[in-house]
Amino acid sequence: MQLEARRVEPELSADVLLVKAATLSDPAAREDVDWAGAGVATVVLVRNPAVEGVVEALRAGIKAVLPSGMDRAEIVAAGLGNKEVASRLEISEHTVKFHVASIMGKLGAASRTEAVTLAIRHGLIME
Repeated sequence: MQLEARRVEPELSADVLLVKAATLSDPAAREDVDWAGAGVATVVLVRNPAVEGVVEALRAGIKAVLPSGMDRAEIVAAGLGNKEVASRLEISEHTVKFHVASIMGKLGAASRTEAVTLAIRHGLIME
């Protein structure tokens, strides 16, 4: 599925704009940065996010950059909140927050998405 930002009508109500592009430098992906900057939650699927300009895209407002080979279930499961993580691991939500903050600090990440991206890039997480 390929969606392009220019096909999205402003009056449509959507939680997330999902765009598939070959690379983050593709024109469609560059337009997505504009949509993300305007407050639209945008997720971009690219061939190899580990070698792309992911950090710059995240800082520009893109919510996530994921491998294009992911299926729908994987995309939906990649974003658990603290409460869901705590429930699955049978620990407190406070403990989850502490560990997330610690990991982000050690990686120098400003968001969970950036932390995951940096961890993949450094070989700490296998795709």
